[in-house]
Amino acid sequence: MFQNLIANVLYKAIKTPKNTPPRFACAHNSNPKLNAPHQKHSKKMPLYCMEWKFKSLAGTTKAAVDKFLSTGAPLGGTDKMIGRYHGPGSQKGWIIVETDNLHGLYEHASEWSELLEWNITPVLTDQEAGMICGKVWGTEETK
Repeated sequence: MFQNLIANVLYKAIKTPKNTPPRFACAHNSNPKLNAPHQKHSKKMPLYCMEWKFKSLAGTTKAAVDKFLSTGAPLGGTDKMIGRYHGPGSQKGWIIVETDNLHGLYEHASEWSELLEWNITPVLTDQEAGMICGKVWGTEETK
């Protein structure tokens, strides 16, 4: 899912007609929505994708669902949940978290470690990835 998102961003940034700046290239981009974070130089906390999957032990799925329904699985501390997504029928899901402290992510994963397997990955928004793609693969005018 997220690999497709990154692939689409890269494709759009690279596959542009010659002499046309990549879509997210830089402040020269004519779309103010795409440039707003760059132009403001806003400082925001990093994003992380916490991918979870039920362990394949007998009774794990029911125990995890019961725990989720009874607690709501809140994050601790100052971590901000951007969204939690469940893959129907896949027994896995994703939580997008904004935080500047990895301790909270580690704590949340540890609280669920007997029931879930975790893969935690730092992620970028389209705007952030586009700016980097424009810098690396853009034309000389847009670098």
